Parts: sequence; structure tokens; C-alpha cells
Amino acid sequence: MMEKALIWSLLNTTFRIFQNDISFKIGDVCKPLDKLLEQYNKTTWAFMTAWNPYCESLPENKNMERHLQLKKKLDGYAIFEGEAIGEDKSYPPERSFLILGIRREEACVLAEEFPQYAIVVGEKNNAAELLLLSNY
Repeated sequence: MMEKALIWSLLNTTFRIFQNDISFKIGDVCKPLDKLLEQYNKTTWAFMTAWNPYCESLPENKNMERHLQLKKKLDGYAIFEGEAIGEDKSYPPERSFLILGIRREEACVLAEEFPQYAIVVGEKNNAAELLLLSNY
């Protein structure tokens, strides 16, 4: 039951990148995101958070600590701050990163290091994909 609820929630989440005000949902082909990839000469991307490990709500200060730890791990990548905004407004948006040029496998390793059940990944000119991780 939890799996279906989480998947439904993620499929109805808006992923927003603050810079350039880019927004998309899973299943979308996002032309502004494709232009950003082109600008940085990259073809792959991932959108992930370090907030609320395994869906366990943490205080905002703890989540921000985790967010900054993830940011340090992303040194060397082109990254953009953003947030995941769920349809259920009782849950606050989760601060996140769009990471350009990261391979799917690398993104999975990072997401498992900052315990997450899923991430969003994509390639230039293709739809955003929900990727459930092996720990789910």
C-alpha cells in the first residue's frame, strides 16, 4: 500500500528549478531543461533530494544539513537548486538539486547514500522518468 501511495504522490509532484523557473512532472519532455542541457553540453540529468530520508519527516534544520552535505558531494557537477512540490499541501516542498551530466548509476548511489526511495532522471529530448531504487 505504501508503495502505491508513494508512487502516486511522486507522479503528481511538480519538480521546480529556481534558476530559469523551470518546472516539470514525471512523464514530461521539458524543452527549457533540454536547452539547459545543451547550454552545458550535457545529455543526462537527475533530480534528487536529501530531505526526509525514507519518507521520514525531519525538522527543517536537519533537512538543510542533509541538503548541504549532498551539495558537497556534487562538487564538480553543474547543479541547480530546486524543490519538489507535492500535490498534498500539508507536506512542505523538499529542497532538491538538478544535477546535469550525472549518469543514472551514479545518481542511484548518491540517492541511496542519502536514503531515498526514488529519484527522477532523464536524458535530453526524453521524458522525465521516475526511478525506484533498490532499497524500496
